[in-house]
Amino acid sequence: MKLVNGTRDTVVVSHFSSSDAATVELHRSYTDAEGEEHMSMLDSLVIAPGQTIVLQPGSYHLMMIGVTHPLIAGKMARVAMHLSDGSVVSTSVRVKL
Repeated sequence: MKLVNGTRDTVVVSHFSSSDAATVELHRSYTDAEGEEHMSMLDSLVIAPGQTIVLQPGSYHLMMIGVTHPLIAGKMARVAMHLSDGSVVSTSVRVKL
C-alpha cells in the first residue's frame, strides 16, 4: 500500500482497523548498524506534506491480528485508516503472508 500526502498539511494516521481482523497494528522493520533485523510497533504514522510512505514487507507494514476468517495471499482485505482529525479513509489492500 502506498500512502501519499498530497496536501499542504501534515497527516497523522492514529490507527488502522479492519472488519477482517480484531486488531490491525502498524509495524516497521529495519536493519541496525550491526546488520541485525528488528521490528517495532508504531503508535501512529506521521506523513509530511508531499511525502509518500510505502507499506511493504521489510519496512512499514500492517499486521492483522485475530483475523475473522482465513486471509489468503494475493487476495484483498479491507483496511480503514483513522486520521487524527477524526476522518476515516477506507481502502482495500493485497494480502501478503
